[in-house]
Amino acid sequence: MFQQLRRLAGLLPPEGRLVLALYPLLLALFALLRLALLVKNFELAAEVPAAVLRQSFLVGLRFDLAISSYLLMLLFLTLLLVRGRPRRWVMTGFSLLLGGLLLLGLAEAEFYREFQARFNGLVYEYLGHPVIVGGMIWDGYPVLPYLLIWAAAALPLFFGIGWLSRRLLAEGTPGPRLGRFPLQIAGGLLLAVLMVFACRGGIQNEPLRWGDAFFSQHAFANHLACNGFFTLARSGWDKIYSKQESWAKAMPKEKALALTREMVLLPGDEPLQAGEYPLLRRPAPTPGLLPGRKPGRPVNVVVILMESFSGRFTGALGAPDGLTPDFDRLAAQGVLFERAFSSGTHTHQGVYSSLTSFPNLPGYEYLMKMMEANQEFS
Repeated sequence: MFQQLRRLAGLLPPEGRLVLALYPLLLALFALLRLALLVKNFELAAEVPAAVLRQSFLVGLRFDLAISSYLLMLLFLTLLLVRGRPRRWVMTGFSLLLGGLLLLGLAEAEFYREFQARFNGLVYEYLGHPVIVGGMIWDGYPVLPYLLIWAAAALPLFFGIGWLSRRLLAEGTPGPRLGRFPLQIAGGLLLAVLMVFACRGGIQNEPLRWGDAFFSQHAFANHLACNGFFTLARSGWDKIYSKQESWAKAMPKEKALALTREMVLLPGDEPLQAGEYPLLRRPAPTPGLLPGRKPGRPVNVVVILMESFSGRFTGALGAPDGLTPDFDRLAAQGVLFERAFSSGTHTHQGVYSSLTSFPNLPGYEYLMKMMEANQEFS
């Protein structure tokens, strides 16, 4: 089998063979960082079954593979563009990058111990105060022991990358045979395609997201399965995306507030503190909404979420085509709320708002996919 694998690797260009050889190294690095987080926060795992903790490593492999693919895709494309001595600089820069990730990964064990969360947007907030935060870290944490651990782990990492690059990208290595050259081009393209699928977490409809790590009823096991660099990058993207506030300039603020009050306030509602809280109001007292219900009897509520059930096609709301006769009959017998608004344009936004009573917000188009949704109501 080993000989067969070597023959298959021979169909790749040297840059592809190097990338393929670096995958196990990066996956091992991320697995060791996950183990370090587990050891440092082992008391949080006291009530988590060992089988669930093992499953965390298996689920986490998907996130590790995605981050490894992002890094190696960048390396692969860069090596294809440069030749000669600059390749040494590229490999040196890649080694330093992994060394930095190793140091950050060790620091995340303490970050999780402090905040019970993987790397998130709080890191970017801290970067805005480097002197203060640096002093707090130096005074409050064993920085020197961590640096010694990092050095002990970084040296073999650097050695392994250097050995692989010298072996597979050494200057003077004979080029491919003419007949094998087209196969190597095809092999490189196939490797790039596979790396793209690995970056997105597979061939499923939606790319990998932090919620895919939540596989159990144990919060620590779910957090352990994720990858801190994945959540950090995702939080950075969310931070950039949330600054796109063109929606906030669609109309003047005063007009938007007045329009919202007109839509929300019902007859008899009393506005409260309109200046500070423009939507705060005291509803007018209402008699029993359901005809025939005995006073004091609790109401049984069943929530039915219907996919793509548009108001414009509903007869009870004025649609002329008679497409919803059963719903129209139920609406006539019960209470139909006509003053409703959409909380978004996609199913996940409507489900989120319906189940949490928390509206989907502009600038947070995919709130269920963002770290901000990692709250108790999730």
